[in-house]
Amino acid sequence: MNRVAMQIRLSHIEEIKFVDNTQNYKCDLKKDNVHVGFSVQLSPDIEQNCTDILLGVHYDIKKEDRKTSILEYKINVTFEIEDMIEYILIEKNRISVKPELLTIMLSVSIGSLRGMLVMRTKNSDFENYPLPLVNVTELVSKIRHPSWYENTIHPFFKFRYQ
Repeated sequence: MNRVAMQIRLSHIEEIKFVDNTQNYKCDLKKDNVHVGFSVQLSPDIEQNCTDILLGVHYDIKKEDRKTSILEYKINVTFEIEDMIEYILIEKNRISVKPELLTIMLSVSIGSLRGMLVMRTKNSDFENYPLPLVNVTELVSKIRHPSWYENTIHPFFKFRYQ
């Protein structure tokens, strides 16, 4: 395939979940190790030429050998993709996505998540803990077969503030 440009459009972004548990758990974000993890779920609709990416981030601390989630945020990002069948293959609940498309969608989705999270955590304990930068091209290249199982959420990146 020697296509010069994909026809892709961001059509909708929706906040799905925001949970700030810092009121319920005593923690000192400056002293406690804050771990940041991501999750992603891809839900393509081949007939409609669109796909949703459910992208989440969670900030955890580990105290007394227990991991506690102190912040969770999820968004759903919808893309319209012309001739999507050329880029996404679904076989027996397995989804395979061409790296070029996956890189674009993850870059836009992570950037959207970062901006929305900054707005949500303004003037809060998390204001100084922005979403870490992610080299999506490198991330996608490390995935041998960029695919996910339908309706399964997979963590794909972890980071620790120190």
